[in-house]
Amino acid sequence: MKVWLCFRVHAIYMITMSNENITTIHEFDFILPETCWTAHYYAPLAKAQEAFLDKYAGNKMAEEFVELQRYDAEVYHAYKEFYGYVFYIAKKVK
Repeated sequence: MKVWLCFRVHAIYMITMSNENITTIHEFDFILPETCWTAHYYAPLAKAQEAFLDKYAGNKMAEEFVELQRYDAEVYHAYKEFYGYVFYIAKKVK
């Protein structure tokens, strides 16, 4: 039996599941707590972005890359109560 670790936004995941004959193994699904994103992802990312921009000062592509990451963080902070990420262990059904 093949087993996949799936990391998707919940609504997209459910559509994919129904279209691909995949089922979850319910004992193994979980939602990441908010601190995983705020304290352990976005806070360190902000520090890394500053170092990255210092290293590539004046590089338009580097600036646009960081701008997109910052926009992602803004969207998360503005709408985190309405969406999130869920991890599932799933298997293909015959």
